[in-house]
Amino acid sequence: MLKYARFHLGDGTAEDGTRVLSAESLQAMQIPGTKAQLDTKMGISWMMADHDGPKRVFHGGGTFGQISAFILVPERKFAFVMLTNSWVLGDLMRDTDDPVREFLAMPYKIPQLIAMAPEALAEHEGRYVGALDDIELKVENGELMMNVTPKGGFPNKKVPAPPVPPPSKLGFITNERGCVVDGKRNEIQGEFLRGTDGKIAHFRVGGRIHPRQ
Repeated sequence: MLKYARFHLGDGTAEDGTRVLSAESLQAMQIPGTKAQLDTKMGISWMMADHDGPKRVFHGGGTFGQISAFILVPERKFAFVMLTNSWVLGDLMRDTDDPVREFLAMPYKIPQLIAMAPEALAEHEGRYVGALDDIELKVENGELMMNVTPKGGFPNKKVPAPPVPPPSKLGFITNERGCVVDGKRNEIQGEFLRGTDGKIAHFRVGGRIHPRQ
């Protein structure tokens, strides 16, 4: 994986000097294009973001219970790879931001939560159905709680669902952007998308969209 990272931080040649891609093609893959979740944009095979610092190029993944993180910072010629063989250890993937920022001496901006009126919280309540999991949002004691039910079945129907995570409290950074504020998933962000009628129609989190039932 690090050899692959080294290639994408280079000029399109392999370690033995063989030309695999032109330098222009390699760079074109890392040009931000279509907007994706939150502040992320899509390139060719890569996702990109610049959270208060140099552009990051990344694309992790998970299958058969194995979870990976793959992060490049081209401007710094930096690569970070993490591989696990467990859904539970997959929680480590969400902590990759800390070592990357520390190694590159990049500042971290802590999301500031805003207060939400009871009627605003209630507007976000509902069941959001995804391909790999379902999400239930419900107001409890003045707070919006999130319950995730994994489905499994990826990449084939024989793969069992991973463990059910504990409930989490969802705070808000803006009226349309939520942020997990407790538990192991602290600071995971998602966004609410509205339909043409102005009502909340989807919840997009973890790079996947969940239509509201």
